[in-house]
Amino acid sequence: MQDPEAVLKARLLWVEMYQQTGNLGLTCRRCGISAPTLRKWTRRYQAQGAEGLRSQSRRPHKLPERRVTPEHERLILEMRRTRRLGPKGLQRELKRLHQIAFSTSTLWKVLAHHGVSVLRPARRLKKKPKRYKPPRARGSSPGGHLQDRQAAVPVHRHRRLHPAASAGALHGPLGCQRRAFSSRAIGQGVPVSSPAHPERPRK
Repeated sequence: MQDPEAVLKARLLWVEMYQQTGNLGLTCRRCGISAPTLRKWTRRYQAQGAEGLRSQSRRPHKLPERRVTPEHERLILEMRRTRRLGPKGLQRELKRLHQIAFSTSTLWKVLAHHGVSVLRPARRLKKKPKRYKPPRARGSSPGGHLQDRQAAVPVHRHRRLHPAASAGALHGPLGCQRRAFSSRAIGQGVPVSSPAHPERPRK
């Protein structure tokens, strides 16, 4: 990483002003920087000169060894594909079967790195609904069973009554008795005559 020339000139100006004044607080107020920053650049300038004013790499000198090896990743992905386990399930099964201890965050990073962090539901096959098909004789036309069923149902026709039994002039208790008598007589085949109404006595 290379610093711009303006940045290097500003750092050199801080160091020279501090060397001239000898006042750390005054230099920091005028330049608008903190005291630790001014001490750092002064110390580097005294040790390395102008090259010490350049920014250095912040990468650590010694990196920790990688715990998750390619064999571990292959095992994790295989268990994820076959058994569809999440980070907690993978942590439990790796420790039980292979004596490997990983944190759930580490397992999640491995899954996310390979693009399988989202566990999608299994695809279910939709079955077609079974429709009722009535039995049909061989050679019959479609809908023939309905016609046969309609033909098998008996047709009830209204029974014809004698005119005396259905006369609209018969009312009251006497009319009920006459209708009942006429119905019995018709059932036995006896002709029925409608007698005239008796005349009521005049008051």
